[in-house]
Amino acid sequence: MKSTFVFVAFLLVLCAVAPNSEAQDNPALSMPPRIEIGGVMSAGTQSEFGNHFHAGEGGRVTFNVAKSLAGEAEATRQPTDYNSPIEIHSFLAAKATYRAEQRRWLKFAGLNFFGVLGPAFVNRYVDVAAGCDTYKCTTLQRQTAGMLEWGGGFEVVPARAFAVRFDVTHANFGDPIPYSNINETEPQARTYLKVAVMLRFP
Repeated sequence: MKSTFVFVAFLLVLCAVAPNSEAQDNPALSMPPRIEIGGVMSAGTQSEFGNHFHAGEGGRVTFNVAKSLAGEAEATRQPTDYNSPIEIHSFLAAKATYRAEQRRWLKFAGLNFFGVLGPAFVNRYVDVAAGCDTYKCTTLQRQTAGMLEWGGGFEVVPARAFAVRFDVTHANFGDPIPYSNINETEPQARTYLKVAVMLRFP
């Protein structure tokens, strides 16, 4: 929880610093595109599977409401193992961005740096009590867990019309423990490495 508070403070500082830095750029050029839409390749770890990464895919849409602030929605399908059912991950985030793309630090492209924070949901199979005659037998059932996801990354912007974005995010939640008398949960964690190609309009 302490790390979450530190990250929220970082986002607030980023929002405060970004407008001052943008004042040095051409005001007309430094305005971000209103909408960004793209495909996402996501590699995620599942704590109950030994933290091995498994590749998934999905999409993202971002709405820039100010120079340094945006809201976005993301959904990906994430396998938990080669022969296991698909996990569905969705993320609603506030995005704070330090925009430096007009400075062309990479010569061929500009760079933006950002942090994201918001509620996320993971739909997966969990063990639940089956209620059969066998002692504490269980069955698999799909359930959705809510979690707070946070992270950050950078964007490579070769042209105003598109960008390549790299994210790292993390979240914690709990899985129910069958036959628990006090609604205990088993701690779980997810870490996602994401690469996206974003088309930017207008």
